[in-house]
Formats: sequence, structure tokens, C-alpha cells
Amino acid sequence: MQQSKLKAVERELIALEVSQRSDCEYCTTAHSKLMRLHRVEETEIAAAVAGQPMSNPRHALVQYAAQLLYDKQGSLSEGGLADAELIEVIAIIGWYVLSTFVNNLAHTEVDAIWTD
Repeated sequence: MQQSKLKAVERELIALEVSQRSDCEYCTTAHSKLMRLHRVEETEIAAAVAGQPMSNPRHALVQYAAQLLYDKQGSLSEGGLADAELIEVIAIIGWYVLSTFVNNLAHTEVDAIWTD
């Protein structure tokens, strides 16, 4: 994904979407902090965690595509992004579904690095 058409902040947004949908406290905390490092405002992060649309149009578009792809398990007629970007969104969803499931199973405690 280093050659991704999606920006790093957009990939984090997708990870955060999967984290909150998977109810993974560890991942939600970690990806929220990573979003802060990308200078995303707290209100935007809070909206994403709550499953509400973000105000940045591009972020809202990526968020919406991730929500649709997750909910419809890849069956879309539209997603607002180019096909290559949608495939990247699917790849990121797959990666983070695995990650959140493992953290939920292991009851991974949130490290202090993510809460500072």
C-alpha cells in the first residue's frame, strides 16, 4: 500500500472506520492518534468514531466509500471514487478487519503511546 493512490490520512480514516465498526478499543484509540498526527481536527475524528460524516469533502467521500464497501461486502454500484481507489479501500478494510479481530480476541490493552 506504499504506492497507494490514497493519501496516508485517508488510509488511517479507513482503518478508523473499521476499528469503530469492529468495536476495537485498541485500534480506535491508535488510529485516532494517528489521525491527530496527520493534523485532523478533533471534531473530525469524533465524527468518524461516531460514524458521522466528516466535513472535509474528500475525507467524507473516502469514509462513505469505506462504509458502503464494508456494509455491502464489496457489492457497489457507486462509491464516488475511481475503481483503483475502491480496490485500495477494500484492501485496507481487509487488513484492518484482521487486525481488529485479533486485538479483540487477545483483549489487547491500549498502550500509553496511543493515549499521550
